[in-house]
Amino acid sequence: MTGLRRRARPTGGRWRLAIALLVLAASLAALASALPRARQAWDDHRLDRSLRERLAQRMPARGPTLPCREAGAPAPLVLLVLGQSNAGNHGEPVAGGPQAVTVGPADGCQRGADPLPGATGRGSSPWPLLAQQLEAALGRPVRLSILAVDATRVEDWTRAGSPLRSALAEQAALLHRLGLRPDLVLWQQGEADARQGTPPALYLARLRELDAQLARLGVDAPRLAARSTVCRSAPDAGLQQALAQLQREAPRRWPAGPDTDARVPLAWRHDGCHWGRQALAPVASAWRDAVLAALAR
Repeated sequence: MTGLRRRARPTGGRWRLAIALLVLAASLAALASALPRARQAWDDHRLDRSLRERLAQRMPARGPTLPCREAGAPAPLVLLVLGQSNAGNHGEPVAGGPQAVTVGPADGCQRGADPLPGATGRGSSPWPLLAQQLEAALGRPVRLSILAVDATRVEDWTRAGSPLRSALAEQAALLHRLGLRPDLVLWQQGEADARQGTPPALYLARLRELDAQLARLGVDAPRLAARSTVCRSAPDAGLQQALAQLQREAPRRWPAGPDTDARVPLAWRHDGCHWGRQALAPVASAWRDAVLAALAR
């Protein structure tokens, strides 16, 4: 064919170059895909290390071990208390406060005052006051099983492989081993997610994950969740609305807990975040009212 030039066939060298470029492109694509997973794995590793360190800082059991059930006494009201620092011992220290009977973290029960075993912090909490008020109102002994770690998000409680998720499973197993079934779960958390800016829809989804996780652990007690988003900040309306939506959808499973955002002004928080001395009694009373209302359902 005159006037037309026949297209040259690639030589062996050109074929090898083309194949090498294809392999390089595939490798770069695989690397680009793997980098986010690697970064997530590294972030999870750092979070897990921090959680393990904070879990190790929880107050240990102190004093002699007591029977968790008293002979001849009514069955105890068992409260599983979960959350971050305001569920723990991070309140302003108060000397000579009331005592409470706590379950674990070692086998058995112990009677003592703040700071309570199972929680981080070396200060006070509203739980001994709550136990005292409930015992007076119900005529039943109260047993507190506490797992509270400062600065924890809901994701830290639910993420696969999280040390905190494992600690919650151990807590549930301990209660089962001692023959104690939680009557209510008290959830005091939200400040960490508010500070991080967790979207309300994601916060709601993670609360549902926590609900499912507790169910898998055999904890079917109603979950009372406080509105607890203030930490040197205004309340987080989005997280409050997410929690309110869950409580509307499942009012028996998630009855309303206390609104500690509204109940405790910044002036009553000794560092702008944690309970000051004047906040302990109002918080305990708010929880008492929520517990009594849930038990009356």
